[in-house]
Amino acid sequence: MMASDLVRAVLVCGLVAVSLEAEHLPVAVQLSSVYAVVALASTASQFFNPSRFAMIERVVSEQDRARAFGLSQASVSTAAVVGPPLAAPLLFGAGVEWSLIINAASFLVSFISVRLIRLEQPGEAGETAPKRRFWFDFTEGVKFFGGNRLLVILTITLCVYTLGVGSLNVLDVFFVKDNLHVSADWLGFISGGFGVGSVVGALIVGPLAPRFGEIRTFCYGLSLTGLLILAYARMTNLPVAVAVLALAGVPVGAVSAVASPLILRATPSRLIGRVTATLNPLMQLSGIVSMAVAGFLASTALLHLHVVVAGVHMSRIDVIFSVAGLLMVVSGITAIRPMTETTAADALPSPSVRVGSGD
Repeated sequence: MMASDLVRAVLVCGLVAVSLEAEHLPVAVQLSSVYAVVALASTASQFFNPSRFAMIERVVSEQDRARAFGLSQASVSTAAVVGPPLAAPLLFGAGVEWSLIINAASFLVSFISVRLIRLEQPGEAGETAPKRRFWFDFTEGVKFFGGNRLLVILTITLCVYTLGVGSLNVLDVFFVKDNLHVSADWLGFISGGFGVGSVVGALIVGPLAPRFGEIRTFCYGLSLTGLLILAYARMTNLPVAVAVLALAGVPVGAVSAVASPLILRATPSRLIGRVTATLNPLMQLSGIVSMAVAGFLASTALLHLHVVVAGVHMSRIDVIFSVAGLLMVVSGITAIRPMTETTAADALPSPSVRVGSGD
């Protein structure tokens, strides 16, 4: 984690140097530098996030993990809501260089915060950590991931969920213009409503999950999200659409937060990093595929779609949103039984263990 923070801080500082010499550098060099830094920083974050995940598993007890991940998700959602409105004044008020310096400083603050955490290392407990090759560890994690039924079901469900969210992300600007009949300037307002709902959902999942059950919270939250997306697809009024999307953000925040404890429950401590390193790229790939497919359909096959079904008029964007919502509803409903059965089976005692002596 600390190495990832330092790498990202150095990369952003490199952009400061590019910004200071912008007048003497070709535009192609400036753009290439920006793209390279963004790509490398994103790569570094792929090492940071699994490590953070594993650290939470070691620090937080099992009964408190839903609350811990809920607070973490609420922090991320809050930053997503507050960050964009603050970015423009900072950029135009302080300038590009100072904005980048503040960005680099944020990684240094993260580095110091992580550095202050003290965790017991294997060697400190009298154990010797075995030295293994990268490919051995990688294949071990992939094999465990593929052989764990709960993780496979959870991943498929999360990928379907990501497919739906990805279509909203790429087409919402067209939905605002074509369906809500308002300027695209209102997109930020709509996104803000969704972000606020996500914060609320992440905060309430802590007390909700232990009472309702993590699996039920996850699956029903996913289906509820789909139902609200179906309602959102039929909106033609801006205030009502904002309210519906804000409500949809509540189960989204809950689902995002409660998925992590489920992953930890199904994964041994030593494999957490490798499992999350397998899961995260699959979800990101689902998001990329979703945005590509949704954009392609909206601009080609469904470009001039105007149909009336049971008296309801439907066009290209609301059809895609409706399909995304239906996928969420179906995936949540179909996942709850196999996830529950798998968890119950894992909780049963091993056949080799005798319960009771019989003497």
